[in-house]
Order: sequence, then C-alpha cells, then structure tokens
Amino acid sequence: MMVTIHTLPPEIILEILQWHVTIDVCITFCAIFRAAWVCHRWRSVAFGNALFWRTVNLSVNDVRHTEVVTQTFARSGTQPIEIALDLTAPAWAFNGKEKFRGFLELVRPHLRRSSRLEVYADETDWADILTICDGESFPRLDVLIAHCYEDWEVYDDDAEEQDEVIVATSNSTALQAVASPPSPTTLNTSNTGDPISAEALSFPLPPGHRLHKVQLYGMSLSDVILPHLRHVSIVQAFSDIVSANGILHPLLFNTVAHLELEQIYVPPMTAQTHAELPLSPLRSLVLSGLRATPHVEDGADAEHDCHPFFSSLSTLELRSLELQRFHATGRVWPDFLASLSSAQDRYPRVSSLVLREMPFDDLGPDELNSFLGSFPALQGLELRQCSDVGSRMIQNLNTYPKLCPLLQGLLVDGASVSREAV
Repeated sequence: MMVTIHTLPPEIILEILQWHVTIDVCITFCAIFRAAWVCHRWRSVAFGNALFWRTVNLSVNDVRHTEVVTQTFARSGTQPIEIALDLTAPAWAFNGKEKFRGFLELVRPHLRRSSRLEVYADETDWADILTICDGESFPRLDVLIAHCYEDWEVYDDDAEEQDEVIVATSNSTALQAVASPPSPTTLNTSNTGDPISAEALSFPLPPGHRLHKVQLYGMSLSDVILPHLRHVSIVQAFSDIVSANGILHPLLFNTVAHLELEQIYVPPMTAQTHAELPLSPLRSLVLSGLRATPHVEDGADAEHDCHPFFSSLSTLELRSLELQRFHATGRVWPDFLASLSSAQDRYPRVSSLVLREMPFDDLGPDELNSFLGSFPALQGLELRQCSDVGSRMIQNLNTYPKLCPLLQGLLVDGASVSREAV
C-alpha cells in the first residue's frame, strides 16, 4: 500500500521535523513554518509540539509585532527555553521607547523558563532590559550571554563596527555594566530618564545560583558566589574585576575548570593576596593580550610585576594551554617566562599547547629549551603567526631528544612539521 505525506503518522512527521531542529537551530523556524504549509495535519503537528519552540529568537523587528511574540512563547508551553534577543541597534530608535518597554514586558514572564539567555543590545537599552530581570530568580538558567554595544550610530552606514561585550553574573551585586573605553559615564534609566552610573547596573541573580558558564566581555565582576561555575571567559575587562583586596575575586574561580582571560589588566598581587586566591585546579587555560597596567593608554612606567599572578594559577592539573598576543615590549611576557623558570613543574600535565602571535624573536636556543622543558607531557604544539620560531623549535627538539619526548611534531600555520625534519 502506498503511503503519501498526507497519511504519515504524527510520529514520522515529528521525526522529520526533529531532523531540521537538530541540524541547525537557525533554520528551525523556517523548517517548522514550511512544514506547516504542507497540509492541515502537518500544521497541527508543527505548531502543537512545544519541543520545537524551545529556542526563541527575537530581533528589533519583532518589537512591532507583539502578537507574533506572544504566540511564539505560548507554543513552547511550559518547556525550558533558550531566549535570544538580537537588539543590535537601539530598539527605541526604530520603535519608540514605550513600545520597546512593552516588548520587554512580553518577554518578562518567560525568563524563569530560560535555560540559556542571550542579549545583544545597545547600551542605551540596557537599563530597560535589566529592569525586567529585576526580582527574577532564573531557576533554570545555566548559560547567560549578553552583548552591549556602545556609541551606536543609528543612521551612519559608514560607522565602524562596534565592539561587543558579553556579560554574565550570579547575584544582584555581581555585574557592573562597564563598557570598554572610551565609554560614556552614564546611561539613561528606564523609568525617569535621569542618568545612572554604568557601574550601578547589575544583573540580578541570587547567590548560589546554578549558572555554570559565564562569558564576560568588557564587563566588571565582583561579590560573586557561583558554586556550580565551570567555564569563565573574560574579555576587555577593567581593573574593577579585581576585588577590594586587589586580586581577582576568589569566589569567581574556586570551581572553574576552563578559564579564558583576554585583553584584561593583570592585577598586582602581594604574597598575602597570592595566598588568599584559592583557584581551583584548571584543566584548560587561555591567556590573550594581557596587560600590566589598568588602562591601555598607561605607559610602560606604570607596569607592575605580573609574576605573582602567573604563579597563583593552579596549573598542576592543566591539560590545555593557549597563549595569544603577548606584547614583546611589555612586562607580561618576560614575567610569564620568569614564572616558568621559577618552577619547572608548573605545567607537568599540559598535553596541548597553542601559541598565537607570540614574541619569540628575542629568545635564544637556551631560552627556547627552558620554555619547552616546562611542558614535559606535551603531545600537540600549534604555532600561529609566530615568525620563524617553528623551525628553531624543531632544531632544538631534534638536538635534545629528551625534550618533550611525547611530542612528534608541530603544526605551524596549518602545516604539519615532523620532529625528524631539520
């Protein structure tokens, strides 16, 4: 007997739709709507299954379509959902402030069902966005990402691409929305229009929240209690990220296995503050473009010793290390090398090492040997845009067979180089 698409059982239709959903989240809605055009039965299956509406993507254009927004959330039923708000230009500029606030009020009741929350918005909209989050406990939230665009030029097509900032936090005092420099010192409040300090904005999550992944991009963080936190990424943060005693806040890092620090200020540390930093055993570490001064414009005279910071990192269980864009003339790179020489067993289990745009030009053969000798368990080494250091490393490895004995070769700018080749 021939089976047509009109006679397929609901289970088969659900399986077909599920393939679309799992292949690419971005085409989920298109796939569902196209399936709804097949016939009335397919429409009922597509719109009646809450599992297909677990990802809700809304943009600036949806601010004007409140009925669509309402129906989209309603179709997800009571299922946990992933919410993405793509407000990549000031929503009020296109729709009016009151209409934008009305749109956010439609989102508010569903925040407690969100397992992943992404917000991409201009800084002028952040006060309104945080207002709808105030008082919400986010009981299902595991991942929080938010991009804050600053100085957006609404009608200037030639304006340079704005920096993105990603934020995440755990309690009502944890997140200060501090944009990367240069940035305005005040933002407009949502209710009165009076200016409010950027540092006063915080994402309100309760202490001890279940959040396990945070990405901080251009934001400050303090007073954080995240017992389930495993993944931390911090990019373009100010010195405000350090706690009152001048160190990275220990409560943020005492459960973290994966840590990424990019373009941030490495805070000065004394022996006392070093002892007060109970970092958990890291498994993966990415360090990129670090600086030894609070502000980019500060001169070399303002740099401080970064050796204590590198020594404070708990790296005995580290398996993966990536170093990127250390400045050749600053203190960060020499201080990192000094931390290696002061403790040869600092990275005993690192098996994967990635070096990108690192200043190896001034390192001689003995210094290269000392560097490679710090990673006795190394099995994979990748170099990206690191001048000719790849050939020099191969020569040293061939000259000293006991150096990184498990390492068979290098990957240099995408090309594999065998250890036996000189």
